[in-house]
Amino acid sequence: MIVNIVVTANLHLSPLSMIELSLIQGAQYNPLKFHGVIIPLEKKVRCLCFESGKIVCVGGKSMEEVRKAFEQLEELLTEEGHFGLIGDFKIQNVVASYNWGQPIDLGMLKNMSIGVKYEPEFFPGLCYRLRIPPCTVVAFTSGKYNITGLKTVGDAALASLAFEEILYEL
Repeated sequence: MIVNIVVTANLHLSPLSMIELSLIQGAQYNPLKFHGVIIPLEKKVRCLCFESGKIVCVGGKSMEEVRKAFEQLEELLTEEGHFGLIGDFKIQNVVASYNWGQPIDLGMLKNMSIGVKYEPEFFPGLCYRLRIPPCTVVAFTSGKYNITGLKTVGDAALASLAFEEILYEL
């Protein structure tokens, strides 16, 4: 199940006035903590807007949610007098979360694979790098695992199948 899609875009207007953007209803701006304006949109999606015109959209659980968020942001910006089309969309990261349904023996998984990182004294999860698709799986003894570093939504199911094949070999 997809839990977060991070997409970057460009408004092609710079410099953007952070003070003006901060006046949008619900916007958060504290330049001492973060140099962008955080604009909350529907379904917990947030757009981080920067003076350069760069935008980072986080929190979407589907590409449809991300698309709607960018449309909503474009409308808000137009209402505020910023005329420009948002473009240059690029998926930076897709994060998915799954449950194997039974405990995972992380010690055994570490021993059967090369390049696995597992240091339970520092972090309870095991980091397993898949080659196809290129991503990182973080597995926990509870049977739950997260996949991060994906570049397409479709790769989430492929990565989950690849990792579960490895788990079947345990």
